[in-house]
Amino acid sequence: MEIITTKNIVFEGANKRMSLLDVYSPKNVGKHPVVIFLHGFKGFKDWGHFPMLLSKIAENGFHVISFNMSHNGGTTENPIDFPDLDAFSNNTHSKEIFDTESILTWLENQTMFQYSSINIIGHSRGGGIAVLVTNRNIQVKKLITWASVDDFKSRLPNQKDLNNWRKEGVYFIKNGRTKQEMPMKYGFVEDLLEQNEKLLISNGAKGVNVPSLIIHGEKDKAVSFENAKNLNTWIKNSELLRIPKTGHTFDGKHPFVGNNLPAASLKLLEETLRFLKL
Repeated sequence: MEIITTKNIVFEGANKRMSLLDVYSPKNVGKHPVVIFLHGFKGFKDWGHFPMLLSKIAENGFHVISFNMSHNGGTTENPIDFPDLDAFSNNTHSKEIFDTESILTWLENQTMFQYSSINIIGHSRGGGIAVLVTNRNIQVKKLITWASVDDFKSRLPNQKDLNNWRKEGVYFIKNGRTKQEMPMKYGFVEDLLEQNEKLLISNGAKGVNVPSLIIHGEKDKAVSFENAKNLNTWIKNSELLRIPKTGHTFDGKHPFVGNNLPAASLKLLEETLRFLKL
């Protein structure tokens, strides 16, 4: 199916910060289901092979929306990589929930296309956000996680580093690809502690009542397969799929070179489409 891709539409996210979204749509007119894609930590909508994966989903009869979290470190002028580390330093999980619900509002008000239902896919930390947003918004009809985390607080550094983070007010994460020292202000931790019930993925997962698919790489070193098993236990109506011999990005890299998806990503796409078409 031929598609139309519209890049870099501006929307207003958390703290009135402007960010960008892309829309991949079937060219033929009519109501199609919507898929909203959420990137993860140190991610962005144009990362690696994700645009190709999302285009393939659109070719199968879905409107697909992919967006940059408002404080992911990108800007409206440069949505790729992290030109605004000050924005990155002020990000929180609560802001990412706000951003995702802003996309739901944008979708309701847009006039580009008609749609029949709303589904959400989240990768890595975006998977955890997707679980919480699905629990909070009854208009979401299906949930898919790709290599999702099952808890946010457990991913914080050890107590000694946390104490230093609180004392110094900022913690630096090395980006191995861009070589940037990426700052995170202590407000990130305070948000997790103050909004504990709201941000506890296990609580959100236990409240998810829609059909859910949990896909995870067998050799994921960034987020272990145990995370997927826990999500599958907590979500009532869920299916767990392990993809063997692959890691956190299903063999995709940034930048992505070539026109062919890796075998693990083809399996990811195949299973995602199977579930969406049920």
